[in-house]
Amino acid sequence: MRPQLRKRLIFIYEVILPILAIFSMLSLIALGEKYFHPEEQPVVLYVVDHLIWLVFTVDFCIRICFATSFKLFIATHLSEFISIVPSSPFIFVLYLLDLSRWQTSTFVLMEIIFLVKFLAYLGRCYSMQSRFFKTNLLHYAGGITIVSLVVAAQLFSICEEISYGNSIWFSLVTMSTTGYGDIVPHTDGGRMVAIFLMVAGVACITAFTSILASRILKAPDRMNSKNPHIEAIETQIRRFALLSEDEVEEMCIILKDLKAHQKVTGKLVAEEIRDFNEKEEKKLWSSLPVVRWVRAKCAGFMDDSIEIDRDLSEKKEKED
Repeated sequence: MRPQLRKRLIFIYEVILPILAIFSMLSLIALGEKYFHPEEQPVVLYVVDHLIWLVFTVDFCIRICFATSFKLFIATHLSEFISIVPSSPFIFVLYLLDLSRWQTSTFVLMEIIFLVKFLAYLGRCYSMQSRFFKTNLLHYAGGITIVSLVVAAQLFSICEEISYGNSIWFSLVTMSTTGYGDIVPHTDGGRMVAIFLMVAGVACITAFTSILASRILKAPDRMNSKNPHIEAIETQIRRFALLSEDEVEEMCIILKDLKAHQKVTGKLVAEEIRDFNEKEEKKLWSSLPVVRWVRAKCAGFMDDSIEIDRDLSEKKEKED
């Protein structure tokens, strides 16, 4: 395959990943309790979700083989790791509990697994989109809105004993301050959830308006500007994996000069120990046969992907 064609295909793949992540999260929110009942899901959606799961699983396995530290990669990509954990074993356990007539345990476990999966999918969406767009207050406001919507829908479904579909509709209508009145709370718990949605809806709308207005006006506070050296280092850290050894040494010299008068603390000692352990783990991790085979087979694609990441980071820096 020609290098230019390969780079173009990789770029298309990198662009599609955030779209697939958003689609999988929205499908999870739409399915709700049907997520644990494959027989009740539309066949097309079931197949598409599993194909997306396969894509992200292969992508995660390849990237973890190129990581310098297995533990550090899992810790920094925990949401992606949880999102690719197969749901089939959990569905099997839920079926066993249901056959044992432990409805309460089944329901509680189902709610916990669904919430953990939802948060993992949301975190994966953030990590994927951050490669193209700088995460800002608008993204955080959107994340808080989605989390409030889904958690409130779960609580409302429990309190009012109605389906998740009706609950998510009620949450969306109430949070948007529309209030059609087709579904109303009848219990104290349902009314408390409705009050929370009303307050959260007004707060989120206000936050979105203020954030958009501030970004349009572009009036930063110049009096509280950071040290230019710190700002330069923060800019370089965003593309840390692409830095050369000379650039890293230069950053270290600047940081040492800035902290020349700071005393050595236990935290700094712990960081030194952690860095040493990571170097030792790197030697062990790189020597595994599977890791060596994946690196040999996918080295060219990963190099092109790194080059694309560098171009995207440079474009983001210019936009900032």
